[in-house]
Amino acid sequence: MKKYTTSLLLAFLFGFLFSCSSDSENKEVPDIVAPDLAFSIAGFPKSNTSPIIVSKSFEININAKDEGGISKIEAFINNEKVGEDSTAPYLINIDVSTFTSKIANSQKYKDYVLKVTATDKNENSTSTEQIIYIDNEIPTISAVSILENSILNGDLNEVSFTVTDNQEVVAITAFLNETELPIVEGDTLKINISTLNLTDGPNTLKIEAIDNAKNTTSYTVNFISDNTGPEIKLNSLIEGQIIDEAITLNPIITDAYSEIDSLRISINDSIIFKGLYANEINYNLDPENFAIGENVLNIEVNDNLDNKTTYSIRLMIHRRLLKITLENGTINPSYAKFYVFASDTNGELLDIKEATISSTELILNTAADIDKTAEFMITFAGFSSGYADFSTLSTIQNITRDNLKLINLKTPKRESVVNNKHYKVINNQNDIEINGYGSFYNSSYFPENDSLHVETRELINSNIVHSDKIYLKSNNYNNNVYSYLLLDAPLPDDNFIIDYSKFISDGVEKRFYDAPFTMSDNGKSTILTLFGYLNEADFNQESGHLLWNQGKALSSNFNPSNGILYSLDTQFTYYRYELQLEDYFTKRIGTPLPYYSYPNWSIDFIQNGNNIQINSTGMEHTNGSIFLENSDGINDIYRWNIIFNSQTTSTVILPKIPNELNSWNISQSYNTNNLDVQQVALKRYEGINSYEAYLIHSIKPNLSSRKTTDFMETIFKNPTYNVYRDIEDLFIIY
Repeated sequence: MKKYTTSLLLAFLFGFLFSCSSDSENKEVPDIVAPDLAFSIAGFPKSNTSPIIVSKSFEININAKDEGGISKIEAFINNEKVGEDSTAPYLINIDVSTFTSKIANSQKYKDYVLKVTATDKNENSTSTEQIIYIDNEIPTISAVSILENSILNGDLNEVSFTVTDNQEVVAITAFLNETELPIVEGDTLKINISTLNLTDGPNTLKIEAIDNAKNTTSYTVNFISDNTGPEIKLNSLIEGQIIDEAITLNPIITDAYSEIDSLRISINDSIIFKGLYANEINYNLDPENFAIGENVLNIEVNDNLDNKTTYSIRLMIHRRLLKITLENGTINPSYAKFYVFASDTNGELLDIKEATISSTELILNTAADIDKTAEFMITFAGFSSGYADFSTLSTIQNITRDNLKLINLKTPKRESVVNNKHYKVINNQNDIEINGYGSFYNSSYFPENDSLHVETRELINSNIVHSDKIYLKSNNYNNNVYSYLLLDAPLPDDNFIIDYSKFISDGVEKRFYDAPFTMSDNGKSTILTLFGYLNEADFNQESGHLLWNQGKALSSNFNPSNGILYSLDTQFTYYRYELQLEDYFTKRIGTPLPYYSYPNWSIDFIQNGNNIQINSTGMEHTNGSIFLENSDGINDIYRWNIIFNSQTTSTVILPKIPNELNSWNISQSYNTNNLDVQQVALKRYEGINSYEAYLIHSIKPNLSSRKTTDFMETIFKNPTYNVYRDIEDLFIIY
């Protein structure tokens, strides 16, 4: 039993010892080794042991190793936890914006202990510390001498400024747009801005400062670069433009950035305006103050930065002779060519302009230095062709630039035939003449078939209302019985019959006019043309009826005791007449006078080629006229009327034919000194006491002699026919 017991005991002990030996071999050794740890502050050397200055926030990079693994990385400032990271690579961003930077009393940096602790998974930890300074104040940029939106120009523009910081500024830079500028150090910092290579307009100056905590500040100021002068626009002129009258220069001057300061206007080297700029410039440029020919107008403008712009334009200074305005349709479409030209007193051409049916204005000027009192002449010339070549000219002489500056040509009344009818005439056994003429009709009697031809016309360019009557008259020369028939217009159709028995003499009176007739056999005569107007409206519209149109040859065999007989139908309200008495002619309103006295004038002429010597007497006349017309014109016809100052003119020099008219039929007659003078005359218009007054009162508004005054008289000489040719001064227009 003991043995058993001993054996059992031995067996138990052996098993216990064996068991203990196995447990001892399998038990783990405890981890008591702390992690390896190192850290650095971003932006600073890893080996830096001196205090590091940080600002607001900074990063730390941590290198931590442990065989059992890292559980966490913690950062502390003065034992206040400020960050943690548990994932490699380890990085902690630390915000220190709430920490004070300095010790209040000493204004020295306050020491802060940055501690980084690495803890492994067995709670073993390692800590590393670094003294840091915290600087949360950025540098200050101040006293910058350039203001926002300042305007700079030129090469030298100094800008001064100061930079301060609570500790130390380590870097200052300045940029002009994207280009760095050199900084000159001194009591103040200075830079220079050259704008010469800058584009005009907005630019930017930027100043940056960095302290030793890498606190960065910047100062940006925008400014304007302006190296360009003001812009000048002068829309009223073009290069080489002819200036012949005063014009207003109103240049439009603008500057994109600067204020406009001063203005100078000159012609060539002569300053005509100089002064400070106003908001609007209106300068009157009168060419009379400058020499004729080429001149250069210069406009110089400076802004308040002394940027200058010069605008130059070449101008041709001429002397304005005359302006002519034309209403629509003034030029007759029958003219193939129409010109207006000016000539000096010797007939030399000064200027010529062509007119067409669409022309509304013609300006005649000259490069000749003609003063305002120097005389010249204007000629209107038209050419037409058809059954014959026809040259028509009207010349106005003794014009000056002062006495006639403008002619307003009006569209004459033009008519077209609307009816041509023949009417049967009955009860005219003696074939007594019947006729009628008015402003819109004319009629002729054909005794061979007892018919009266009546032509009626209408105006194609006027709203004038004609009379509502047609007046037919008959004068029996055997018994001097004057009768008439007043019919409603328009006449009925072709079946209408004119009954001569209905002609009456009611209201007809026998009248006489007389004058100091010479009664010699010299071929002189008297002719009376009398018109009547039924009412005031017809008179104002010149819608009259011919009442009398007869003449008498005056000879030694004709010696009327009471004067010249005529018949007057007294039913009309207004009358107008034209009367020739030998070499005297007059136009008047009313009925003829019983007796006429001739004015104490005389006129004769001597033609010497294209010069015509005028021999005249008398003081009351103002106008002279010459009418040229070829006597043998069949296929080539010319008519030329010239008016002149009868009180000052003794020789009329015809203007030379311009090259533009060389192909006209009148050119050959002119060049061969073969122009025929048909008539010369002296005239007086009642109420117009000088030739200059006539130019203004009649020529300027383009009035006919009938509308010029109610009274005109003339003494004339017509060596061919002894009959006055009543030619309007501007007959070319009518």
